[in-house]
Amino acid sequence: MNNLIDRYVYDVVRRLPENMRTDIEQELRSNIEDMLPENPGDGEVERVLTELGSPSKLAVQYDPHPRYLVSPEMFSDYLMVLKIVAIALSSLLAALVVFRFIFGNIGSGDIMETVVEAVSGFVSGAWSGIIHAFFWVTVAFFCIEYFGSRKGLDKWTPKSLPDIPVNQKAIIKRSEVIANAVFSVLFSILFLVGTLRRPQFIAWYEAGKPAAPFFNAAIVQKFLPFFIFMMAFLLFVTALKLYKGRWSVTIAIFQIFYSILSASAGILFITKADVITEAFILRFAEKVDVTVAAMSGYVDTGVRAAAVLIAIGTIIDIVSAIIKTVKAYR
Repeated sequence: MNNLIDRYVYDVVRRLPENMRTDIEQELRSNIEDMLPENPGDGEVERVLTELGSPSKLAVQYDPHPRYLVSPEMFSDYLMVLKIVAIALSSLLAALVVFRFIFGNIGSGDIMETVVEAVSGFVSGAWSGIIHAFFWVTVAFFCIEYFGSRKGLDKWTPKSLPDIPVNQKAIIKRSEVIANAVFSVLFSILFLVGTLRRPQFIAWYEAGKPAAPFFNAAIVQKFLPFFIFMMAFLLFVTALKLYKGRWSVTIAIFQIFYSILSASAGILFITKADVITEAFILRFAEKVDVTVAAMSGYVDTGVRAAAVLIAIGTIIDIVSAIIKTVKAYR
């Protein structure tokens, strides 16, 4: 009985601004107690909660600033779906724009212009994805409400109440997830632009212009399908986290799988023979006045150190996912 009341109160206050939740929770609990007789049974509790109505509708009555982009009772669900679709669609369109830029016609050769063009293409593609997501999600929610209400699908019963999260530490912070996805995708795109576009701006510079590329473009080209797949898989995991909202075994499995795959691809890439061009090593050796053989040895050491750091970072990420999942089930 108490669990049913707790779930009802939770489902109402979670839809309200945070600065109102404590007061509304106390008021709502008091109202429910006043409506119940002494030592109420489960049937009486369900009757009272049914009289109060759907938590989404009740939350609208408490909210001093109701929102009407779609109906107020569905607005929180609308925002959640909009965020997920916007991230997935904007990232996809942004990636397509930049990929067309990477494999398109050779530009003027100006590095700054190349970087600006790549970033502006990413931003324009992302913005286009957000606009499309806003339009189609809004249309979809309108259709769901219009046709659903006509068919009587909006009936609510206390049995449909969600469970209360066991541990607040298990909740996934959406801002962190979104920021991580945007940074990772943007970094990957800039890396591909800097290694596959001509001229490559990830390079050794002389007189302000790239003289020797850092990475071997042929090897980057071979790993391109893996890089694209990892970006797509990251967006999938991001969308899953935003949809679920809290850590679970399923999310932990996907997160660990992504960490292992991305680390494996990264280590295989940087340890690939001739991944760093001989021209770059030669110019670097001349600059610091050492033999090419000695510089090659330093580069190999640096590559091994980078592989170790990637492995350590992956282990930390896996352990973190496991700890968060364990906390969620305590």
